[in-house]
Amino acid sequence: MEVFRGEILPQFVGIIILISLLLTFLSPSTISKLIGSQSGSFGMLITSLIGAITLIPGFIALQELSCDQEVAD
Repeated sequence: MEVFRGEILPQFVGIIILISLLLTFLSPSTISKLIGSQSGSFGMLITSLIGAITLIPGFIALQELSCDQEVAD
């Protein structure tokens, strides 16, 4: 639980705030133009980057939890 509160929670909250701001300032039609089916390779690149950034905290947490468990054993 310490890892979640100390390292993952701030990153998670930051991602939620960033997504909230983007959804506030970008209209659904703008988002559709950027990452919709008509956006082509550029849209694929944007969605890949966004997906990678939002998944990084999870990978870090799992790695640290497994390292902590190995040390405890």
